[in-house]
Amino acid sequence: MILTDPIFSKRSWPLQLFGPKRRTPQALKIEQLPQIDFIVISHNHYDHLDYHSIRKLIVRFPNIVIMAPFGLKKVLLKLEVKQIIELDWRDSVTVDELTFLATSSIHWSNRGLFDVNKALWCGWMIQSNIDNQDQLKTVYFMGDTCYSVELKEIAKRFPSIDLALIPIGAYAPRWYM
Repeated sequence: MILTDPIFSKRSWPLQLFGPKRRTPQALKIEQLPQIDFIVISHNHYDHLDYHSIRKLIVRFPNIVIMAPFGLKKVLLKLEVKQIIELDWRDSVTVDELTFLATSSIHWSNRGLFDVNKALWCGWMIQSNIDNQDQLKTVYFMGDTCYSVELKEIAKRFPSIDLALIPIGAYAPRWYM
């Protein structure tokens, strides 16, 4: 089982007393989750990388592997994550019959004033042949992105995506469109 950018906190902010509040209740609590083997992180914004949730998940699932874009390993080690695989854009790794490819995206990263773009951001192409059929199953988790030429290249390289997890609702800043 794979989780993408898990957020279980009431707010996507470093302090749980302030900041953007969750508008809809979470579907499941961490205690209700089935066995989670992997977490994929798209970038370090508070609404995608929630330290409180990561800490709780690694207590519940101590053998979990976190896939992260380049530049996040140092932070994840401070959270006491034991298994971290950090990838650059277009790099891939195979773990337990799953292949993870970090895809580039149009976005940025920061959690404060002094770390702007110090870590990468990405989408994830995940492929598996676990059911032993001839054709790989492919999931594309786009992270936060907008349209770019890279998407055409991805479509050529992966013509049969079985499931695409696509972001919605971006409207600003205008350069991001």
